[in-house]
Amino acid sequence: MNRNKTTLVASLNRLAQLARLTRLAIVAAWSLVCVAYFFCSAVSIAQDQQAQPAEVPARPNVLWLTAEDIGPHLGCYGDSVARTPNLDALAAKGMIYKRAWSNYPVCAPARTTIITGLYASSSGAGNMRSLVPLDSDLRMFPQYLRDTGYFCTNNSKEDYNTTKPGKVWDLSNRKADYDQRPKSDQACFSVINQSCSHEGKIRTNKPPLITDPAAIELAPYYPDSPVVRKDWARYYDNIARLDDWVGQELQRLEQSGKADNTIVFFFSHLTSNGVSSILGCIPTGVQLTSTLGSFWPRSSHGIMSHFNQSESASAFFGLRAVMIILAIFRTKLNAIARATPAPSNINSRPSNGSSSG
Repeated sequence: MNRNKTTLVASLNRLAQLARLTRLAIVAAWSLVCVAYFFCSAVSIAQDQQAQPAEVPARPNVLWLTAEDIGPHLGCYGDSVARTPNLDALAAKGMIYKRAWSNYPVCAPARTTIITGLYASSSGAGNMRSLVPLDSDLRMFPQYLRDTGYFCTNNSKEDYNTTKPGKVWDLSNRKADYDQRPKSDQACFSVINQSCSHEGKIRTNKPPLITDPAAIELAPYYPDSPVVRKDWARYYDNIARLDDWVGQELQRLEQSGKADNTIVFFFSHLTSNGVSSILGCIPTGVQLTSTLGSFWPRSSHGIMSHFNQSESASAFFGLRAVMIILAIFRTKLNAIARATPAPSNINSRPSNGSSSG
């Protein structure tokens, strides 16, 4: 009886191992398919890029229209209360990021990360107004753009938590603008910041509210009080003012004659203010609004058409899928290594995680 039981257990163990190996074989085959698809997609995109007409400019202008302290409360994100026709139109011409996250839940460290490309926790700039020096071998990214011939302007907020390693901007003041470049054909990178949506602009009685406080759907963790509804109504009014400003800047870009060669990027460096928002290192405290729109170029070719093509997206997500699958594959191997009984004794218990994995 015991012998039959031992034989049955051994058979079941073999079947279990066979099932595990079959699953691993399927995962491995699917990984190879994803890798092959990724490379085929990459080759296809590269061929498309080589086929672009000669008139497509090689060095576009880049315009950042940056806001402060707003979350994804725009019409293009599906918010029915928001009045944002200009930002919605910009998003329709390009891309919208539905999972955009701030790197820090407060302003100066977030701005420092953007300008350096380093997490504030890595550069030591996580504390507000710390003004730590950067390592001697580090620079801020506009300096690299200037090295390649870009004219770089910032209008005008900096608020970095690090000292600047030399001259960062060609111009950085309240009058700095892309139309101040010394040569009209010089490529430019320009940042224009608008602070009308800053959290400090919420608690005011002027101008009169346009957004109906009763129309706002409050999150369940907010008290449903007139004060809270008024704050949120003011927040939406400020976003409407921000949208008007974006429309003016886009119209000015059109009138400058540079729109066909300019990539426009709108984003907020922080999320909305309120409970579970700014200063909270949780999803509602770091989720941003971020939209990449483009007038460059208006033909069916170029950077933005590739960004919108399914081949580009498939290649990106195919690579992510491969990385996830390989991680699962490694985890499965480690689990089998820990759970497989020692071959010398079919009745021995699996090791208690003693395998190095």
